[in-house]
Amino acid sequence: MKKIALFLIFVLSINTGSAQKKTKEIDSLMNLFKQNAHFNGTILVAENNQVIYKNGFGYANMEWNVPNTTNTRFRLASLGKQFTALLIMQLVEEGKIKLEGKICDYLPEYPATSGKIITIHQLLTHTSGIPNYHIIPDYDANQGRAYTRSEYMDLFKNQKLMFKPGTQYYYTNLGYFVLGCIAEKVSGKSYTQLIKQKIFDPAGMTESNTEEEKQVIPNLAYGYNFIYTGYEPARFRHPSQVFGAGHIITTVEDFFKYDQALHNYKLLSEKYQKLTNTVYKNGYGYGWNMSYYPKSKNDSVTLASHDGGTYGFASVAYRFIEDNKLIVAFSNSSPYDMYVVARAVGRILYNREKIFPKRSYVEEFAITTNKANADSAVGQYYYLKKNQSEIYELDGVEFNLLGYNYLRKNMFKEAIAVFKLNVEAYPNFGAPYDSLAEAYMLTDQKDLAIKNYKKALELDPNNSNAKVMLKKLNEK
Repeated sequence: MKKIALFLIFVLSINTGSAQKKTKEIDSLMNLFKQNAHFNGTILVAENNQVIYKNGFGYANMEWNVPNTTNTRFRLASLGKQFTALLIMQLVEEGKIKLEGKICDYLPEYPATSGKIITIHQLLTHTSGIPNYHIIPDYDANQGRAYTRSEYMDLFKNQKLMFKPGTQYYYTNLGYFVLGCIAEKVSGKSYTQLIKQKIFDPAGMTESNTEEEKQVIPNLAYGYNFIYTGYEPARFRHPSQVFGAGHIITTVEDFFKYDQALHNYKLLSEKYQKLTNTVYKNGYGYGWNMSYYPKSKNDSVTLASHDGGTYGFASVAYRFIEDNKLIVAFSNSSPYDMYVVARAVGRILYNREKIFPKRSYVEEFAITTNKANADSAVGQYYYLKKNQSEIYELDGVEFNLLGYNYLRKNMFKEAIAVFKLNVEAYPNFGAPYDSLAEAYMLTDQKDLAIKNYKKALELDPNNSNAKVMLKKLNEK
């Protein structure tokens, strides 16, 4: 017995030492993210039912210098889809919904042309063919407007499907809006009542809300846009427009409780969690991106992941299913690529080669443009790329977002300069050409707009925006 006890103490000491080493490495990494990449938010990392790292960076309210802590509440945006999916699966387990059931089985008012052929499974897996927000008329101009469920559904329910349901994958928030409506209709309760009763309370999530709750929400972070030369308050999007698809508010501490409740099958049985975590078309499960994370050359673990992004907020969660590890990070500064954070921390958890955040070409471009002009910024970009590439990196998505920031401010020369550099950096991707085409279109350079939309479509035949815009431009 004494030998066994000594062996257990030895194993425990090794595990404790390993956890402490990881904690220090994650802390060093996150401080680099704060320093080099302006991470402003909170993060929690756990393994084997224990939190090994949690911390807050930057400010929940920049005007009053209120710091972010692990009790700060954040808007999750699309990371919240998993909660809608979980509610649906709970109702499936209770026999109130069938995965093969059709929309019209639960919402008889939905148009029969699509409502009688689209299944719950297809809504959950983004294979319904329902378009995304872009199909809604004047969507950008009306994002602050409140809608009833029926008013908002009327904006898209009669639109033509993008493809025959079940045949393709297309990520759509509107499909999850429909799922939220179905959950309310079947249960006879509001989404807020339902999620509190069936998820928040059983998991012990006392610091979680929906955006539709009317009372003041304590410790709620303000949302900001990082514009590379500073911060500005984010736009407002009314929660009625992201209902079901991304209107959850929570903390990293509460998300850990949620993760543990899933792991211990407090919220859904093992049978139905397996369905949720199955890899369907395009690697999507029910509210999660499903993949296999390489632990080593010969071994892997099931990874359920998702991110979220809205005005002023970004989020990500990595759940390593069999290994019971969790990485969850929230930010109240957008745009921000939260997957970069999760990937870097994941490498520490699995003792893989580490990656560290570099400084951004995009930030230097914006600062130089602000101090001088776009031509000077382009020149500096080439200089840094040639002479300091080990210090700087170019994120194409981030660069694209800077271009759109210029477009919103009618800084068309600057936007075109950014998009042209992005096309040069990523010539085999369609998105940069699509963005450049939009800038040319807004400056009445029709031929160049058509040329770049055609290139975007050539590289990505599924680019629905390019198809729509080419049709419009060719009609003029």
